[in-house]
Amino acid sequence: MLLSFSVYCKIVIEKVIFAALLAFVALPLAVLACLPTVVREMELTDFTVYNAECNATAILSATVTNNGDKRETSVLRFFVDGREIWDCTRIVTIDSCSSITGSCEWKTVAGTHKLKAMVEPLTGEDATDNEKSVKVNVFCCEEGFLDEFRCFYNWKQQKYQYADCRTEWRNVGYCETTGTVPQACTPMYLEEYRCSDSWLQRKYQRADCSVEWVAYTFCEYGCSDNVCVSKPYPLDVNVVVPSDAFTGDTKTIYIYLTNRENRYISVNGNVYLCSEFCWLMPCNVSISIQPNSTYILSCSYNFQKPGVYQAIVDCQADGIQQTFASNTFSVSNVRPAVYTYLAEEVKPFLILQQQYPAKKCENKTISFEILNSGNKPHTFSISIEGYASKWLNIPQNISVAGLDKKTVYAYLSVPCDVEDGVYEFSLRAKDTEEFSKVSAIIVSGSLGEEAAIKHPVSINLSHVLFFILLCILLILAYKKPNTRREPEYFKGDC
Repeated sequence: MLLSFSVYCKIVIEKVIFAALLAFVALPLAVLACLPTVVREMELTDFTVYNAECNATAILSATVTNNGDKRETSVLRFFVDGREIWDCTRIVTIDSCSSITGSCEWKTVAGTHKLKAMVEPLTGEDATDNEKSVKVNVFCCEEGFLDEFRCFYNWKQQKYQYADCRTEWRNVGYCETTGTVPQACTPMYLEEYRCSDSWLQRKYQRADCSVEWVAYTFCEYGCSDNVCVSKPYPLDVNVVVPSDAFTGDTKTIYIYLTNRENRYISVNGNVYLCSEFCWLMPCNVSISIQPNSTYILSCSYNFQKPGVYQAIVDCQADGIQQTFASNTFSVSNVRPAVYTYLAEEVKPFLILQQQYPAKKCENKTISFEILNSGNKPHTFSISIEGYASKWLNIPQNISVAGLDKKTVYAYLSVPCDVEDGVYEFSLRAKDTEEFSKVSAIIVSGSLGEEAAIKHPVSINLSHVLFFILLCILLILAYKKPNTRREPEYFKGDC
């Protein structure tokens, strides 16, 4: 009877352990299933362009919807042909399941343009629905017949102009016999040009000898001095040569290539040294320069002949070929017994971010770089202007070694009562020459305003099943097999 009771107790204990293990597995799963998840989702639901007519002000309208579970803040931007319209950039704060509509004015320019609106994606959201774009055609030609005629077999034809400035010959009469259209002047373009907004116009002479200005070429980068402005060169190139040299000296020429864009730029270039004739120096460049950074190319040469020299840099960037020349410098044959180095003109270079993000009431440190283009150490005076200048505390004088750069740190203190927005400032560095660059502080939200983001908990079902299976195997391993026990006999008086 005692043996049966012990077996029974063992079975009960095993069942209690098994139930406890099941509860241990099921309870965390139930808790995880009940945890709330926070959805963060901004969507650009509509983008429409109104009044995209010739010489008009078009309205770009964008609607942004917050599909998330809480109030969110982001940035709405507008673009024309890839260029951001900075005056229209704004910070938007939207409640959950609400929408706002932002608009932007754009003075139309003749031609075909790609317009785009974009709302900055939030951390962790899918950004596939955060932007929309449309193509618009702005035509500036008046549709109708022109005063140009010709004979085509027995047909009298007159030139017709469409609103997009295309022309074609149309039949306007039939002649019984072939002939010619009386003309006092030959229809032709004259060699006279002028600018009208972004169009290069050319004077045209009609068959009746009247003349008029017609749209001749659309200038993508603007029109100036009666010619189309070339595509702007994406690099700042500065060639620094020795201020003086003597025969037998080995001198170094430095070429500073500064990328002003927010993208990588592929650069290929050669350096020539010219005196009586020009020859290729044993240095060239074929690199991709990082955004908002400067690459320094150095070329050394041992001068054996006296004369006047000049360095020429033939540089190609983004497919645009351009040539840059240094100042001339002299190489003398005889070094004087007492030689005083002349003061050199030094131009500093500043490298800043285009934007520095910050929050209200925030105190932080931002940095920028200053380069010394001279051969000797120089001390540059630093000044700052603009609305955000009163928030920044910077050193007034900075010393930089020759042909070197230094990282400078500025203390930024954003007021608590400032509105969200973009606040520009201009930084200037000066020695014998002056260099300035503009940047901006983007204020968005306040410190401690946003709570920690609760990311949805991801549960791998295969891992859960493996854990349950492992628990069952442990239970089975704990259970001993039921073996038949033989009766026990004891020797004794009973």
